[in-house]
Amino acid sequence: MAQSFTLGISQLWDELQVGQLHGLYWLGCDRTQDVLSLCRQTIQAQQTVARVTLIDVGGEAASILEEGYQQGPESLAIYRLAPTPSALMAFPNELSRLLNQRPHLLLLLLPAAALVHQPANWLAEWLQRISDVLQRHNATLFIFNHGMGTDSLRNQLIPLNRQLYGLVSLRWQLDCWRYDVAFWSNTSGVSAQQNIELIATPQGWEVANNATITLQPHQDEQEYLAHNAALEGAPPFSEHWHLFASNQELFTAALTAQAATLLFSLAQNDQVDDLARQIHTLRRQRGNALKIVVRELTTKQRSSDERLLLACGANTVIPLGATLSNTLVIIEGLQGHTFPRHVPANITTLLNSLRPLKLRGYQPYLRFCTLLLDLLDNPLLPHNGRGTLVSLQPVSGMEAEQLLALCRVRRDGDLITLDQQRLVLFLAYCRPHELKTALRSIFPLSIAELFSSYRIWHQDGELLLELTRMRDQAPSVRPALDTPAPSFCEAPEQHQGPQPRRLPTPIVLGRISAEATQ
Repeated sequence: MAQSFTLGISQLWDELQVGQLHGLYWLGCDRTQDVLSLCRQTIQAQQTVARVTLIDVGGEAASILEEGYQQGPESLAIYRLAPTPSALMAFPNELSRLLNQRPHLLLLLLPAAALVHQPANWLAEWLQRISDVLQRHNATLFIFNHGMGTDSLRNQLIPLNRQLYGLVSLRWQLDCWRYDVAFWSNTSGVSAQQNIELIATPQGWEVANNATITLQPHQDEQEYLAHNAALEGAPPFSEHWHLFASNQELFTAALTAQAATLLFSLAQNDQVDDLARQIHTLRRQRGNALKIVVRELTTKQRSSDERLLLACGANTVIPLGATLSNTLVIIEGLQGHTFPRHVPANITTLLNSLRPLKLRGYQPYLRFCTLLLDLLDNPLLPHNGRGTLVSLQPVSGMEAEQLLALCRVRRDGDLITLDQQRLVLFLAYCRPHELKTALRSIFPLSIAELFSSYRIWHQDGELLLELTRMRDQAPSVRPALDTPAPSFCEAPEQHQGPQPRRLPTPIVLGRISAEATQ
């Protein structure tokens, strides 16, 4: 009888994927489709005689079973569990009734939304009770956690290494996946702090065939290449400083650098895309030893632009208010560092993923919910920084449709819809303290004159819960407004031509014209 169970990832060491008896392992995935694929592969990787049970929280099991199995256990037991705190708290007791002393593999599909609002002590107690059951019944449990909130749960789980035998995150990076191991223990030993690139193939998940890169000493580690505008016209500080008249000249020179420090300048918003492409090329071609710095000169960049530069490979963006001395201190602090993040190979995909939606204004109700739920699934967008959702209640005597006609949405990514008699706006990358300023730019009148109250949601968990509620509780009677409200008055269907001009009749004092007497 099987005494251990594997995830089935090809070419991955057993030390990082095999679960032992009595073990409780936690695997978090950014995207639901990835966790379903990994769970399916785990089932197929088990021996024919293995006893395997799938427990589904949230109704995803049908997607796993829709494909036929060519290998794996002879039978698969399937149970469903309600995604409620009371059902989850009763789960350890239900396991005790289900298990006997024969070795058993349990797979639990658990959405992060079912746990994100539980306190840390609740989670620790719950896992301890599950661990006690596994110890008594010779069972192994893989918890496949998925959806928004997996990273925040991971931070809570790292200290719980007495209850958990393993903690792993499968992170989507646009063109590959990262198997990020916090720790994993089994009969082969204990491993920690591993980050391995995976790829998805028709045969399943496997380790990418990238050669291991060993960092070698670099001859240009003490060299600094800078756009002279970024130094405010100052001369080179030493023989190691090299100044260039433009960012393009700096980029060309940096194509032969290995570990030098590069200082670009950014003066206008329309420079961001070109600079992002240059930084992306340098990071992908010249490696992670380069230190790439961008300094704002005359215009403070949007937060989305700053995130784009960082995602393309910049180590840091120095804000507009920093002095030259502050800039030099920041550059000094980067020495000896290696760029830690993965940069996707396709710059176009990266640009599209980090830009706001190419939509604005009114969206039909269900499309509004779908667009924003998809936005929450993008792992490259900042945690708790995707934007603010606000629900506005019109004052007495005003209809939501009337106020919709007053909206003037100017930014891409800012969306609006109708929910019963309320206006619901999503303001991309807007923070709560910026909300009143944003609303003043959208409505021509004071907010207090138009709305009696409003509610806001900003954090990712709050947005996920509210948008899911809106989608699931869509009103049965939709307002007859499925197209954006026009920002102008429609012309009448029939246009009348101009009236003929009436010729004036001359009048001479003391005389009566012939026409007037007739």
